[in-house]
Amino acid sequence: MKLRYSALLTLIVFIQGCGSDSTTSNNAIDETATFEVAATLINDCGQRQSFDRFTVYLQDDDWNTLSSFQADENGRVSIDTVDETITFTLVAEMQQGDGLSGLEITSFADVPSSSNLSYEATFDTLKQSETCECVSQDINLRHRSFAEKSNFDASATFIDWVDESNQLSVFQGTTLCRENGEEWPVHSFTVFGRNLQGQLIGSSEITNDFGDALLSSLDISAIQATAPYAPPMAQTDLVVSQLFQQREHFKVRLPSDATTAPIFDSHPFIDEARHKSISHQDIATIDSLFGNSSYQVNRQIISTDVYLTLDNTLPITHPSLDYETYSELGEDGNYDYSLADSDMLNITFVYDIKDASNNAIPVTWELFGPVTGTLPMTVGIAEIDNIVNPQSDVKTTQITLYNSEHTDNYNNYIFHFMGNVDEELISDLTWYQLSLSF
Repeated sequence: MKLRYSALLTLIVFIQGCGSDSTTSNNAIDETATFEVAATLINDCGQRQSFDRFTVYLQDDDWNTLSSFQADENGRVSIDTVDETITFTLVAEMQQGDGLSGLEITSFADVPSSSNLSYEATFDTLKQSETCECVSQDINLRHRSFAEKSNFDASATFIDWVDESNQLSVFQGTTLCRENGEEWPVHSFTVFGRNLQGQLIGSSEITNDFGDALLSSLDISAIQATAPYAPPMAQTDLVVSQLFQQREHFKVRLPSDATTAPIFDSHPFIDEARHKSISHQDIATIDSLFGNSSYQVNRQIISTDVYLTLDNTLPITHPSLDYETYSELGEDGNYDYSLADSDMLNITFVYDIKDASNNAIPVTWELFGPVTGTLPMTVGIAEIDNIVNPQSDVKTTQITLYNSEHTDNYNNYIFHFMGNVDEELISDLTWYQLSLSF
């Protein structure tokens, strides 16, 4: 079935192996548990294929390697253990675009051994696309008159946008993909701005009617719809959108002086749609010759209730985290972010590594763990020591501390970040983020 729907919003008021058993300090359980890892590549049509270019290193609480497990041809690893929790690092080959291959390293601390990890690999040149059809074309969106346009959004990937006139906007180089023989997926193309009276308005087309998708451009039209909401908007730096048909739609950052927000509420998918908002505040920034540092807070709300998502307030006070010298990261390899009173920590290092020809080799190392502990990056793994080790130069560091309104259970967070999406956890999630780059 081909579908086409058009909508324009004019006003809504106040409306982001192999291996061996080992003994660690973790509590033992009565029966052997099996921890499983499954890795896949996902192509542009969302089709999955197994990925086997990775190794899992089982480690103790101090990140010393106990045993290693190479993925089988189906991209799977199974680890039998009598420990209630395990600590491990997954080292995967990665490659993007036309770039060189490198390493994507991910460490997980204190993981329940009865759980599993669903790992989505990154290796573009290995993706299979025999049954995936992708085309590129310009989308010409014809809409009501705008006095000013400020935001352009599409659920499909596009290269750039052109403001052709007050009634025509062009999404250049839009990429559309579908499985061979299947219908095109539902996409939206949206423009936000102001009318002559200065009111925020939005115009959007929701469609999967792309014809044969072989034309260089495609014309679609938008018409008017109104939705009169009137809740107080608690946050001026707010990004709002909707989630339906496996995609994010109508994404717009509201201007700082906004007293209204464009929300589409009368399209065919409104009954399944969830409203999403992300509020944001920059707490501190430092720019110098030696590097750049920032400290910010964000809160995400996802709900079927648009009023709830728009009432997205941030904490009034913030923990006094060190965004100047990052003293919470100790020189001995230990870290302590307990001052943040958060439930889980994520730290990512992006390394500055070159090959013999001075070409950049992409290497990242990410940790998901408790708010206090030891950095696995400072211990290293012997098998990859020739590529990345504790002495390797770090180009950027990012530290994220999470708090969900719905849980303070560490296991819920670790399950979620291992690919087992917890919709309740992320429906009201606050995170502090520190970023340092050289």
